[in-house]
Amino acid sequence: MLGLNETGGYAREVRFRKTSFLFMLAATVLLLVSFTLQLIASLQRWVTFSGTRGTTDRSVEDHAYDYFLPFEGWEPIGNAAQLLGASLLIQVLGLLAMALAVMLLPAASKVFGRAATVGIAVVEVVLVLLVAAAFTLHGGLVLVAGLNGTPTGLEIGPGVFWPMLLVALVGLVALALFWGNRLPAAGVACVFLIGSTMAGYLLATYMVAPLFFGMSHDTARFTETVVAASTAAAAVAAAFGARDVVRRAAARVEPA
Repeated sequence: MLGLNETGGYAREVRFRKTSFLFMLAATVLLLVSFTLQLIASLQRWVTFSGTRGTTDRSVEDHAYDYFLPFEGWEPIGNAAQLLGASLLIQVLGLLAMALAVMLLPAASKVFGRAATVGIAVVEVVLVLLVAAAFTLHGGLVLVAGLNGTPTGLEIGPGVFWPMLLVALVGLVALALFWGNRLPAAGVACVFLIGSTMAGYLLATYMVAPLFFGMSHDTARFTETVVAASTAAAAVAAAFGARDVVRRAAARVEPA
């Protein structure tokens, strides 16, 4: 019977690893789609719209065109806001797929007992749901604002919006730490997804974008392109994660 149980356990593990690979692959594709939509949106502002501005027109760098945060006084550019909103909602699906992929893998350490392992899994689920809720709120509000052509709800930020963005930042950092040992590439992907949070946006506009495209009195040029690049980096990390799952399944090696 022991031999049968071991065989059954191994078969289950192989099945879980295959499913994990498929979810990680799905996460890669979804993040790539999210990146593509963000890139198209950013080019609408910094290439297409910028090319129409004259010397006497309002600068394309003006905060009035910041579709990442369409506050009071925001002016829409094409369908950039709709594209960003849709991309953030797709990013949520990518995060959920990655979460399922990681949680199907064996625990990174056998030091903890069953109760502790279950407890950690519950914490991971809560963190994933909180981060997903934050991105869903952000994406949904931006999408609605884009569809209506006017700011919708973002002005209530101090009560709801800002706390949810903080949740996204802290949640992603925590998930990166939780998943770092079980599937390092998934942890790296979480770090890159921080680029889509408010913290990542501020880092892009005040540090990263100015480093490559110069300083600005308002929003640095190609800020949203930098944000999109962080999503692309997360997709690449997810792809490496899918590869690692396959390699471990082939070698029958547990995570260190």
